Formats: sequence, C-alpha cells, structure tokens
Amino acid sequence: MKVNNFDNDFAFEKTQSVRFNRLYKHLFPDLITIETVGLDREKQGIDKIIKFFDKEITTQEKARREDYGDFLIEMWHYTPYGRQKGWVAKTEADLLFYAVPDKIYALPLPALQEWLQNHKEYLKSLKWVKAYNSNGNYWTWSKPVEWVKFGFVIAYDF
Repeated sequence: MKVNNFDNDFAFEKTQSVRFNRLYKHLFPDLITIETVGLDREKQGIDKIIKFFDKEITTQEKARREDYGDFLIEMWHYTPYGRQKGWVAKTEADLLFYAVPDKIYALPLPALQEWLQNHKEYLKSLKWVKAYNSNGNYWTWSKPVEWVKFGFVIAYDF
C-alpha cells in the first residue's frame, strides 16, 4: 500500500488555482466572476463558484504533481473519532476539475458518484492509497481508477 503526504499534496493543489481559473475562462467565456469559497462551502466539497448572469456552477478542484494515468478518489478518511466517507461521497459541487502536469480533466460529479455506485466490485479489486493529514489528524484512503474507465471525462491540454 502506497502512503502519500496529504499536507504536501494539498499545498500543491492550492498552487494550481491559476491554471484552473485560466481553463474556466476558456471553457466559459461568458462567466462574470470566479469566486473562491470560504471554509463553510469548502466543507461541502466546493472550491469555487463560477458565476454567470443567470446561473452559477460549483466546482471542486484536485491536482497531482505526476500523471499516473489514473484518478485518485478518496473513499474514506479515518479520524480519531472513526471512519467517515471521503470527499467523493460528500461533495455538493457540480463539476470536478482534476489537474495533472499537462492536462486538466473535467467530469460531472453526479455522473462520477453514479459510476462509483455501479462499479463496486471493480473498486474492490483496486489497491488502496493512504495519505496522512497532520493538520486534521486523520488518514485518507483512496482508490486509483484509470481515466479510460470513465466514458464521461473530457481532458484539456492546459
């Protein structure tokens, strides 16, 4: 089982904000603003709100320093108080944007959540990847799913 450092991974993810914003402006030329949310919305799995004249889209952003050809999905995290569902089950965002060095993948979160429900046996066959979060004093347990498994992902060279 591979063990990652959550704090380093999270810090790197935050450095990718400019990249994500450039992609949003490219994808949604009629957007009015891109709002980075506060802690209350972050706890709902929302990192940014893309605002238009008559609607808004909520996003969650993930990033990895290397492209392993897969998508690391946090299934659980373990705290001193017990096991809790990972971000993929709790997020209320509309879209997920997942950055690797030369690409940003986009996928609708409801479709991802439905896919996970329909592929539980496949998920059981995958290895676990653990990461320790020293700030929150918990471990995350994730599954690496190959991008080719999803029929609803769009990759952007960004």
